Amino acid sequence: MRVNLGLSIEFTLPNEHLQQEYLKNFLSKGILNMTNKKKEAHLSCIMLVNKLEPEVWPGFDETLINQTKTGSVANLTESIVKKIDEIGHVCEAYAIKHDKDVNDEFNFDKQTYQKVPVDNHVHILLRFKEKIALLKLAEHLNLEEQFFEKAKRGKYAFSNFLAYLIHFKDADKFQYSPDEVYTYRGKDYKQVFSESKKMWEKGRAKKTVKTGEESIEEVILAILEGKLSKDDILLDENLKILYSTNRQKINEAFKCYAEFKGAVSRAAIQNGEFKKTIIFITGDSGLGKTTLGHKLVNSITELAAANKQQWRSITTAATNIFDDFHGEEILLLDDIRGEALTASDWLKLLDPYHISPISARYQNRDGAARVVIITSSKLPLEFFYYTKESNSREDISQFLRRIDNLVTLRPSFGNNSTNYLLSHPRKVDSRAVRVPNTNTTVSLTYDFNSPEKVQEESILNYLTNTVRENNKWDPANKETNHDESSQSK
Repeated sequence: MRVNLGLSIEFTLPNEHLQQEYLKNFLSKGILNMTNKKKEAHLSCIMLVNKLEPEVWPGFDETLINQTKTGSVANLTESIVKKIDEIGHVCEAYAIKHDKDVNDEFNFDKQTYQKVPVDNHVHILLRFKEKIALLKLAEHLNLEEQFFEKAKRGKYAFSNFLAYLIHFKDADKFQYSPDEVYTYRGKDYKQVFSESKKMWEKGRAKKTVKTGEESIEEVILAILEGKLSKDDILLDENLKILYSTNRQKINEAFKCYAEFKGAVSRAAIQNGEFKKTIIFITGDSGLGKTTLGHKLVNSITELAAANKQQWRSITTAATNIFDDFHGEEILLLDDIRGEALTASDWLKLLDPYHISPISARYQNRDGAARVVIITSSKLPLEFFYYTKESNSREDISQFLRRIDNLVTLRPSFGNNSTNYLLSHPRKVDSRAVRVPNTNTTVSLTYDFNSPEKVQEESILNYLTNTVRENNKWDPANKETNHDESSQSK
């Protein structure tokens, strides 16, 4: 038998009896050691993290733990340091109670994440004059090793621990005040904070960016699933930093999402599931066109939610109106001008039964909005007369007949209020009409009927109900009490 003992020793044993004798001899002398002992950790600093429940502090008085839970961490910290001084020497000791931490946990009933409070716990940071073995420390304090957090490698290890006491570098966690940290030994924590703040701020910025880079895939997935809007990102302290370092990826995700939404809406409109709703609000400046437009957006969004639809809205700029459009169901063109789009694009956008690509600066977008709300100080006839790049004037009747409802705001003299007038397009015998504020006369085959005065609440209900009808939603599913009498107009 040929034996290799892994010790650069190799020889042949003549028979089984000698084999056994040699093996016994090697084992008895410890030459063969089949166990691989893990190198024991010796630490210069440690963070003790444990919740404030007596059962996880077997070596400490129950009253002390309960008092710490409701009061100061001073007595517990002093008790721990005195115990450690029996086997070594603690040169710095800081402690804080974390009683405002939360975790994000998924609620299956509500199908969303919610903030759940974390059990009250302490962080006790200790630095030793000479290194102490972790096992020896844990055994002496009668605490499990899992409650001791070892510092990462590097010259800033202890400084990072100091910053973590108040979550200074963790922007997504609750930010504790330096005043809450108890200093038992070493430089006063408030002085440490004052001296280290500038360096910690740089570390926080780097950590936030790194965390963002690790979560970019989750953000993109949320965008593609329709769970995040552009405003959600820009208004969130953490996500806006992520956006600044991943702008191209995030914008591409929104473009993809718009394509998905466009395809879904195009299929739905072709199947006759809905028709677009076009609402035109006109009136002089200061009468409340924009306010009415936003109220209408909110009312429609609530109606959609009542019908189990998560609709989003966008208010666009006066020029390049489709650059930031990402498939939102409600498009509010606030204080827009007719020349913002070509006649061809206006006709595509307002077409109630078709969805077609609309011109944009960088890439054409589907005019997939289900509701288009236009506010302008001009009447529709003058508004569409000035469509962009129109060498020969289009038949303006084509634009007028696509509008579901025209709302005209006029001042109410004497009581400083606004009157709301509602009208609808209708087919008329061909007639010549002068375009307001021009010397041009055009021929119309569609025009608006005589307006009817209605109250603001009634106008909101009526317009919202138009959206319901155009989307074939059940009248029972509505957030507001629509004025059914107004439908007889």
